[in-house]
Amino acid sequence: MQNNKSELIINELLVHPTIRAAAKSLKMPESTLYGYLRKENFKEKYNKAKAELLSQSTTYLQAQIAEATETVTEIMNNTDNPPQVRLTACRTVLEYSLKMTEQAEIIPRLEALERQINELKDS
Repeated sequence: MQNNKSELIINELLVHPTIRAAAKSLKMPESTLYGYLRKENFKEKYNKAKAELLSQSTTYLQAQIAEATETVTEIMNNTDNPPQVRLTACRTVLEYSLKMTEQAEIIPRLEALERQINELKDS
């Protein structure tokens, strides 16, 4: 029973923006939820559930990149759109292109640095 209650509490914490809202939905005092969050075992399960939710959301959003890029590009290229709308679309394309380029270049460099650090630790 305790495990199901913990799962229910975790679910409510994930779907509500605040502990107060989760407590209200569960019809329990906020202090009870804070008590759960102080328990290491519960906190571990909650953090794991949050990480999984974030991972699933990230994967979903990554699957939408091509469609979003196509939409922004269509807006940018459509001469029937007002200049400000087209400019905003251009800015969006430029900003996100730069961010993605930076990440594509930085991540392999960080991984290389981590490998070097690990090699130095192992020596």
